[in-house]
Amino acid sequence: MLNRRKVLLAGASLLPLAACGGLTQGVSSLPQYAQDAQDIAAALENVVGAVQAVPGIPAGTLASVQAAIARASAIAAQIGQQAAGLAGSTPTSLLGSFGQTILGVVSSLGGASATGTLGTVLQAVMSVLPSILAIAGVALAPPVGGMAPAQGRQIIKAYARR
Repeated sequence: MLNRRKVLLAGASLLPLAACGGLTQGVSSLPQYAQDAQDIAAALENVVGAVQAVPGIPAGTLASVQAAIARASAIAAQIGQQAAGLAGSTPTSLLGSFGQTILGVVSSLGGASATGTLGTVLQAVMSVLPSILAIAGVALAPPVGGMAPAQGRQIIKAYARR
């Protein structure tokens, strides 16, 4: 039979574990390129509403952008799975496919001319994408006057977690 003392002691014994629960949040076992790919895909998925609100984007373009974002998410998931499962191996072909898909999305949405939330996320994506593509052996210069990759990662992470 449980009495009040046993319940309190049992609860008190779990406090150290509860305090450690937040220590692993934000720590990823994935390589940076895999985490970046997953964050970019998630951020783009989360700004689809902003994409739908952009005036002048034809319905066909919007549908292809949404399909490309879904494809990028699937590729990012594969990148994460491969990076986590293959110690020291880099999924270069997947990174190349991911980069090309993302470049298509950015281009379809007006790239650097996009404004508002969408423009901010696209600029952040373009600041981080060169580091992903470099691993795949593809050279892509970051936008002139664009944001630093570290700032881009912060913005992407913020939108990825919405």
